[in-house]
Amino acid sequence: AYLLGVQYRWSSSRERHQRLTVEMLERAVRLDPQFAVAHAMLSEAHSRMYHHRYDFTPERLEMARASVERAMELQPGLPEAHLAFGFFYYWGFRDYDRALEHFRFTAERLPNDPELLMGVFSVLRRQGRWDQALEALERWQRVDPQGYIATLTSAITYSVMREFEKAEQEHRRAISIAPDLPDAYCEGAWNYLLWDGATNRARQLLESAPSLDSPESDYTTLLLGLFERRPESTMAHLRDLSIAVFDLQLRYTPRDLLECMCLSEMGDWQRAQAACSSAIDLMEGEIQTRPYDYRIYSALGHAYALLGRSEEAVRAGQRAVELMGPSRDAFDGPTQEIELAKIYTRVGHSNLALDLILHGIHGRLVVLKNGRYDNVPIEAVTATTKLVDVPRFYNTDRLRPHYKKFMMQPMFIMTGD
Repeated sequence: AYLLGVQYRWSSSRERHQRLTVEMLERAVRLDPQFAVAHAMLSEAHSRMYHHRYDFTPERLEMARASVERAMELQPGLPEAHLAFGFFYYWGFRDYDRALEHFRFTAERLPNDPELLMGVFSVLRRQGRWDQALEALERWQRVDPQGYIATLTSAITYSVMREFEKAEQEHRRAISIAPDLPDAYCEGAWNYLLWDGATNRARQLLESAPSLDSPESDYTTLLLGLFERRPESTMAHLRDLSIAVFDLQLRYTPRDLLECMCLSEMGDWQRAQAACSSAIDLMEGEIQTRPYDYRIYSALGHAYALLGRSEEAVRAGQRAVELMGPSRDAFDGPTQEIELAKIYTRVGHSNLALDLILHGIHGRLVVLKNGRYDNVPIEAVTATTKLVDVPRFYNTDRLRPHYKKFMMQPMFIMTGD
């Protein structure tokens, strides 16, 4: 049972595999209640269930705590138990400092453990310590060169850093390692969308995937249809799905909310209003049981906005950012700011949306006194307006900066000077 649990743990982060990991490790500790390492791994599996939102409840975290404390009781100083404690604080509470304390203890005894290296990298990335995170990622990949999770994580990281070609290479490698898993296809599609905004390559990649029972694949395909302004075919695809809520790691999207978006695009306002109202009833009920779930606030903001309930929409979007913004998580946090910007746009506050996106994610535009739009790194701007090397920093054909010049740094500022 223990070996099966270890096997499922590393096979992928899919819900089915993670639930099997928990089941096998629970069986292992029932067979041998003194098996400290199994208790530690069971704790980590519970924490992972919470992190991936497969069971985003305090009860699941309590299971994680109980298992790791039992491991410590059985074998004080066990490095695997400290590793599990690190993930408990990281995945459960975003308590990065305490997580790193336990990871450092583990590193003294298991310096080349792939899961340890993954944990250190992940915490550094969420702290926004990108240079150190990339060094940690390289160490992890040296130890686990053919690991699917390490390769996929590398691809996602490069995509976030706008190193789209590197991300594409890593997505392809992840697919070659595990062509039957959906994650790399979905993340690769998003990489293409972020790369040039076109949907053709993203759709081709999704369509190249084997037939997979994957909410992520279905959700990404539905969004592509909306991006392509094909609400009728998107609605038809949605009717073929039995899922009531797309309950994903970063997003919580009721089926009714997607229907509302499609119907709004089709101009069927009466049915759109009914669908949005149904989605709101569902989400307001969920908020009562999970008031900490920022994903629901974000989706609720979109539903309110589609119904024209502007103040409620903005409050919900702002609450999502309060719960999980960039100051708390430099990796996932910007997603909530992007969703808030979309909500601002839906309710007609496009200036606030532009300000939020550009300030929080990329910087802001500079308006020079001569009326030209130029772009400079934040640190190059002072109280005195400066001349800018536009060809170096700015793609005038596409009206956007050369992203590679700036990595994760702010790109430009807006001022009325």
